[in-house]
Amino acid sequence: MKAIAFVLGGLFTVTVWMMGLMMLIGSALHVAA
Repeated sequence: MKAIAFVLGGLFTVTVWMMGLMMLIGSALHVAA
């Protein structure tokens, strides 16, 4: 049960991190354009 929670938590963290990264790249491209 603990392993499932750990995997879900890791997946959630990666998803949020990727979304933040995409927003950063998007804003950087917007400024560069």
